Amino acid sequence: MRIIKALLLPFLLILTLIGVDRLHGPHPLPLPVLPTTPGR
Repeated sequence: MRIIKALLLPFLLILTLIGVDRLHGPHPLPLPVLPTTPGR
């Protein structure tokens, strides 16, 4: 279960970052966006 949580937490973090980016539109985020983010 620890392995699943360790894999799930970064995945959720990336998903929330993408979701916030999608909600705010083309405005740049104050946080560094990963280069692997889709839609860039």
